[in-house]
Amino acid sequence: MHFQMRPDRKYLIPAAVALAFLTIFGAILLTLWVARQQSVSEQKSKADLLAAEVLRRVDVTGGEVTLAVRRLEREHPDAAPCSPEKIRLMGNVTLTSDEVIGAGFITNDRLVCTLLGELKPGLPVGKPDYISNRGAIFRTNVKLPFTGSPGYILISGLSGYAVIVHPRLARDVFREDPRSSIGVFGTSSRRLVNVAGAFDRSWLRKYFDRGLTTYVDHGRIVAVRPSMQGDYSVFAILPARSITETVRRYALFLVAGGMVMAALLGFVMTYVVRTQNSFATILRNAIRTREFHCEYQPIVELATGRWVGAECLLRWRRKTGENVRPDLFIGAAEEAGVIGDITAMVCDIIGSEVDGTLHDHPDFYITINASATDLNHDRMTPLLETLVRRTRSEPCRFVVEATERGLIDSEDGRAAVDRLRALGFRVALDDFGTGYSSLSYLQTFALDFIKIDKFFVESVKTEAATSNVVSHIINMARDLNLEIVAEGVETEAQARFLQERGVRYAQGWYFARSMHWPMLMAELAARRSMERAA
Repeated sequence: MHFQMRPDRKYLIPAAVALAFLTIFGAILLTLWVARQQSVSEQKSKADLLAAEVLRRVDVTGGEVTLAVRRLEREHPDAAPCSPEKIRLMGNVTLTSDEVIGAGFITNDRLVCTLLGELKPGLPVGKPDYISNRGAIFRTNVKLPFTGSPGYILISGLSGYAVIVHPRLARDVFREDPRSSIGVFGTSSRRLVNVAGAFDRSWLRKYFDRGLTTYVDHGRIVAVRPSMQGDYSVFAILPARSITETVRRYALFLVAGGMVMAALLGFVMTYVVRTQNSFATILRNAIRTREFHCEYQPIVELATGRWVGAECLLRWRRKTGENVRPDLFIGAAEEAGVIGDITAMVCDIIGSEVDGTLHDHPDFYITINASATDLNHDRMTPLLETLVRRTRSEPCRFVVEATERGLIDSEDGRAAVDRLRALGFRVALDDFGTGYSSLSYLQTFALDFIKIDKFFVESVKTEAATSNVVSHIINMARDLNLEIVAEGVETEAQARFLQERGVRYAQGWYFARSMHWPMLMAELAARRSMERAA
C-alpha cells in the first residue's frame, strides 16, 4: 500500500509568507496605480479649470480691446488720425478701460502718435507678428521707451488705430503651483501672443496634430481651450512631477506599514493629497504668514464731493506676486471655518495702521465687513472694543457692514447688532437688494445705513430688468429714515441719477480707487485744507 505524503511544513511556511508578501505587494501596486490615475485625473481637472480662468480673463481683455479700436475708428470719423480730437479720444479710451493702458496710430510699421501726442518721425514697432482671420494685427514684445517696461502687446485694426496691452497674465490669474505655465496663441496662425512661465512649443504638438485638448505630454499636464470670441486660444500647463513625487512618498510609507497600510493607502493618499493641495490649506498658511493687507476706498458725500469715510477692503497678495480676488478667498474662508480669523486680522491691521490718526479728522469713519459667523458668535463686540482702545477714538467712528444672510437667518445676529449699536457703533446692511429686500424685513432691524449693491447701480439708466430696483430701494430706505450708500459708482450719470433721487453717499471708481492708509490720510488732509481755504 502506498501513502501520499503531505508536503513538508518547511515549504508551506515560506510559501505562505511569500504569498502574503505577494498579496501585500500586489495591493500596494494596485493602490499606487489607482492613486496615480486619480492624481492624473485631478491634475487634468486643475489644468482645465486654470485654462478656463485664463480664457475668461483673456476674453474680457479681448472684448475691451475690440471696443477700444472700434471707438477710435468710428468716433470723429472726419478727423485726422493724430489730430487733437483723436488724441483726446485715445486718452478717453485708455481711462475708461481696465485692460487698455494706451492707444495710438500706426502707419508704415511706425507708431506716429499716442495719447501723449505726436511722435516724430514715429517710433518703429516692427512688422506684425501675425494677422488674425478677423483682421486683428498683433505685435508682441514691443518695447516702448516712454513706459519704462518692455514687452508690451500692440493690437491694431486694418485702419491703423492701435491699443497697448500689458502682458500681465502672471499677475491676473491665480496659479496654485508657481511651476505652472499659462499663455495665449493665435488659433489660425499658431503664433504665441503671451506666456507666463516656462514654455516649449512642442508641448502643444498633440493639440496641433491630433486636436487633443487635455493630455499628458513628457511629464506635463496640458489643457488647451480655444476662444469662441476671437481667433485665439489659451493653454495651461502643470508639471506632472508632483504626481510622481506623491506616489513615491506613499510607496515607502506603505512598504514600511505592511498589510494595514496597503489597505489604508487609497484613503490616506486621497485625504492627504487633497488636504495639502486644497485652497483652504493655502488660505490658512497665508493667514499665518500675513500675506494680507488692507486698502481703503473713500465714501463720498454726493452733494459736496466731501470724503466722509472709507470702507476697509482686504487684499491678498501671495509671496509669488499673484493677487487673489476677494470673491475667491472670502467664500473659501467661510467654508474652511477661518473667516473669524480673517476678521480678527483685519481689525488688527486697522489698529496698527490707523493708530491715532483719526483724531485729525473727527467726522471721518471706517466701515468693516462682518460675516454671518462673526455676528452669530458675537465676535465683533470684543474686536471693536479693542480697536477703539488701540486707535484712541470713539465707537461712532466705526461702522459694521453686515450682509442680509448674516442677519435674517439668526436671532444671535440680530442680538449682536443691537449690542453693537448700544455701545455706540453704527451698523450698515451691506449688498442690499441681493437677498430678501423687503420693507417688512428692514423694519425688524435697528440699522443706520443700507448699501445698494453694485449690481443694481450698474443697471442705472439701462434697459436691464433690474434698472428700476434702485428707485424701489431708495424709497424703502426713505420710509425708514435710513441713510444710503451706493456701491460701485463708475460714471457721472450714475452719480447724478442717485443724487437726484436723494442718495447722500456713494463709493466707486468714479470718485476714487482703494488705497493704502497713509495715502488716504495724505489725500484727505489735502482735501480738508482746500475746503478750509474755500
